[in-house]
Amino acid sequence: PFEEWGVQFAPPSDLGNLPGERKSIQVCQAQVQVFTSSFERCSSLGVIRNAVARVLMCFRKKSFSGGSLVDADSLRDAENILVIEEQSIWTPDEVKSRFRTLHPVWQNGMWVVGTRISHANPLTPDNLPQVLLPYGSPLTKRIMEECHTQPGHRGRDSTLARFRAKY
Repeated sequence: PFEEWGVQFAPPSDLGNLPGERKSIQVCQAQVQVFTSSFERCSSLGVIRNAVARVLMCFRKKSFSGGSLVDADSLRDAENILVIEEQSIWTPDEVKSRFRTLHPVWQNGMWVVGTRISHANPLTPDNLPQVLLPYGSPLTKRIMEECHTQPGHRGRDSTLARFRAKY
């Protein structure tokens, strides 16, 4: 439905009308909001990530044309948007009390695992700190499913190692 898109239209305004001429301007304002209930309806994390990445590319290009291919940067940004949306349920005090042993840090708009030594490198493949995810959220479940199915259903230890490499 059109009402759920988050697009608001301003009423048309008349600016300097000439006799017999009527000018109207419509202003459109969009607000991007990912609905967490859509995670439960999608079959995999890849479907959700690709959809958000396509919307991001449309906003960046300011056009809805350009094909269906998305680049790696858009996919990474889409995944970060999904994580930020899931972490929005937490308050800073709640994060610091719940994850105090992990020394949580607010970095790039999301909560990540802090390090005991500030100059130490994180142990992730991209040298980025591990991201905190809410327990039991639909996004966390989809990420776990992807970590299990992507390497070929290798089992519990492989799934946890793949998950903990980033989250």
